[in-house]
Amino acid sequence: MGELKWNENECLNSKLFQDYAQKNHRLLEQPIMKLYLSDPKRYKLLANSLCFSTEENKQILDEDFKQFYYQIKLVKYISNLIYYHTIDLEKKYKRFYQRNSLVLDQPLSLHESLTTLLDVSPSSQSELIDLIEFNYNIFQHVENPNLFKALKKKLSAKQLKILELVYIKGNITFIVS
Repeated sequence: MGELKWNENECLNSKLFQDYAQKNHRLLEQPIMKLYLSDPKRYKLLANSLCFSTEENKQILDEDFKQFYYQIKLVKYISNLIYYHTIDLEKKYKRFYQRNSLVLDQPLSLHESLTTLLDVSPSSQSELIDLIEFNYNIFQHVENPNLFKALKKKLSAKQLKILELVYIKGNITFIVS
């Protein structure tokens, strides 16, 4: 920010500084200016540029205000971005859940029925237990005699196990690992 080369009390109490504050009171009352001048270093920069009006002092004040204003605008932009993204995300989820509502646990009729669709639907868990209990292998599902012979002759036990897991049990997660 630059070295300040003045007596602070003399400048702040000077007629020049008081006149500037009186002429520009509406500007100094703006929220952005109040926030900017709330930092004592920035207040000193303003006083320095008024009392010792050199191009260097004015440029220091100008650059500092530009940097401050840029930061404020950036924070405002990011804040708005987060705010509106949250609204859009909420709309997206609401639309998704309206289109894909969970109806399995709702009553079947409007007349205070305690029976739900989930209660009367067949359980997929029993099918899963059946698959686990019976030890199916790939050969029980092959109907083509040529394919049956090729599987027996050409594939190893590990390869047959992989085919069994993929095509009979539907397990494809092991392939990735």
